Amino acid sequence: MAKRKTTELTTITAASLAAGDWFPVVDVSDTTMSSTGTNKKLAKSELAEAAGVTAHLALGTDAHDASAISFSATGTIAATDVQAAIAELDSEKAAVSEPIAAAHIADISDAHDASAISVLDAAGTYTATDVESVLAELPAQFRLVPVKSQPPVISSYFERFQSGHGWTILGGGASITDDTSDYVIGSQCATFQTRTDGTARSAEKAGYSKSLTSSQIAVTFKIDDTTNLTEIILYAGDTAFANYYQWTIYGDTSEAQRWFKSGEWVTMVLTFAGATTSGSPSRSTIQKLRFRVGASNGAAATTVKLGAIGAVAEDSTFPNGVVSITFDDLYASNWTKARPKLSEYGYPATIYAISDRIGETYMSVDKLRALEALGWEIGVHGNTSLTSMSIEAAEADVIRERGALSAYGFRGLRNYAYPQGGFSTDVMNMLKKHFSSARTICYRQSEALRPNDPMRLRAYSPSNTTTTTALTNEITAAYNNKGWLILTFHDIADTATLGTQYSTANFATVIDHINSTGIPVRTVGDVLSRFT
Repeated sequence: MAKRKTTELTTITAASLAAGDWFPVVDVSDTTMSSTGTNKKLAKSELAEAAGVTAHLALGTDAHDASAISFSATGTIAATDVQAAIAELDSEKAAVSEPIAAAHIADISDAHDASAISVLDAAGTYTATDVESVLAELPAQFRLVPVKSQPPVISSYFERFQSGHGWTILGGGASITDDTSDYVIGSQCATFQTRTDGTARSAEKAGYSKSLTSSQIAVTFKIDDTTNLTEIILYAGDTAFANYYQWTIYGDTSEAQRWFKSGEWVTMVLTFAGATTSGSPSRSTIQKLRFRVGASNGAAATTVKLGAIGAVAEDSTFPNGVVSITFDDLYASNWTKARPKLSEYGYPATIYAISDRIGETYMSVDKLRALEALGWEIGVHGNTSLTSMSIEAAEADVIRERGALSAYGFRGLRNYAYPQGGFSTDVMNMLKKHFSSARTICYRQSEALRPNDPMRLRAYSPSNTTTTTALTNEITAAYNNKGWLILTFHDIADTATLGTQYSTANFATVIDHINSTGIPVRTVGDVLSRFT
C-alpha cells in the first residue's frame, strides 16, 4: 500500500489521511498544535486520542475533574456531580454510625448495656428477659447432668435402738436414755453423753448371733458437737471380746475435713478392708457390739445418738476389690514420673485439675489431652477452700472452674475434689447439683462398694513419710475384702522432702504391688458408673 509524505501541514484531521499514512508532527510542548517541531509518527487510528490527551493536558481549568462530571442523583443524594455526591455519602455514613458508637461512648448510664437489651425466649428456656440475666442463667441450663449412684441398702439389722434395746454404758457412771424427739429409724434413738475428763465412754451389748460373712457393717449415728472429739470406734466380736474387729471411724482434728459434721445424722458403711483385728475374730459369728466415743479433757459433754447398726450385702461388681489412683493440684511430675510407670501396666488415673495451673510450669493442656486419650479421667479441683466463702460464692467458684476446664474440651468433668479437703453439709448439697461425686482426704476408713456417699468419697493420701508397706497392706486388704481403695498423690519426686511429695521409687513399688495382686485399677468415674 502506497504512503504519502507531507512535509508540512498547518491543519491535520483524521479524514485527510489514508490508512498507512504517516507524517512528522507533533511537538508536544507546542500548545498551538504547530506542524513544526519534534517529529513523531502517529497512525491515523491514534490521532484522535493524541489530540484529546494533548488538549486535556493543556487545559488549565477543572472542566474535566470529578466536580465537572455529572451524576444522576437518586434517593437521599442531592448533588448532581460526582465530587459532591461522594461528600454527601461520607456525611450520611457518619450520621448512621454515631448513635452506635459515639453516642454510646458518651452515655454514662446503663441504657445501652446488656441489662437493657431484651431477649425473646419463646421456648421458655429462661426466666430472664434481658441479655445480662440470661447469661447468668446459662451455667444452670448447660451444666452436665450428674450421674447419681444408688446408695447402699441395709439388708438386716443387729440393732435399731427401739424401746427395750438393752444397751448399757460400759463401767457404769452414766446411762443410755431414749430420745423420741430426734431419730431417723423407728420411733426413737438411744443417746448418751461423752465424759469431760478425757476418758472415752463406751456403750455396748452382748447376746447377738449374726453373720457378716458376705456383708459389711454399717452404723447410723449423730454427734451434736464434734468440735472436741478425739475418737469414735466400733467393735464387733465374740462375747468376751477376746477376738474382735475394730473400725476407727474418727480421729481427725479439722472440722472442715471431718467425714461427718456436727448435728448430722449419718450412716457409715465400714468395710472389712478397713478393719483391724485383735485375736482371731470370725465374720460368721458376731456376738457383741461396742460403740466408743472420746472427747478432750475439760471439754463440755456432747450428746451421742445411736440410730442403728446393720449389715450391708457385699457388692459383686468388683469381686477382688478395686483401686483408683488420683492426683491433685496438677504437678508436672504426674506426666514426667507417674505416667511412665502407670503406662507399663496400662493403668488409668483420675487427675483433679486446677484450671489456673494449666501451663508449662505445671502441666500443659496438650499433655492433659494426651492423658485423656490414654484413658485418664480429668476431674475438677478448685484452688480456694469452699468453706471459706458464702455458699453463693462457692457455687460461682465451682461453675467457673469447671467452665474453664470445659472450654479446653475435656470429657466428663463430673467428679470434684475438695480444695484443702474441706467441706460442709451446705457445700455437699450444692455440689450435688453439678457433680456426680466429691472426693475428700478423709481416710479413717476405706471406701465401700457400693460407695457410702459419693459426695464424700474417702481417700488415702500418702505423704513423704508413708512407707510402701503401709500402702501395700491397704492394697492387699482391698483385694481380700472387696474394698475400694482411692489413693491420692500430689507431687512425685525423686527425693521426697515435703508432705505433698511421694518418692518416685516408692511410687514404682506401690504400682508394681498393685499389678502383682491382680486388683483392677479404674478411674473414679468408671467405678461410680457401675452403681447407677
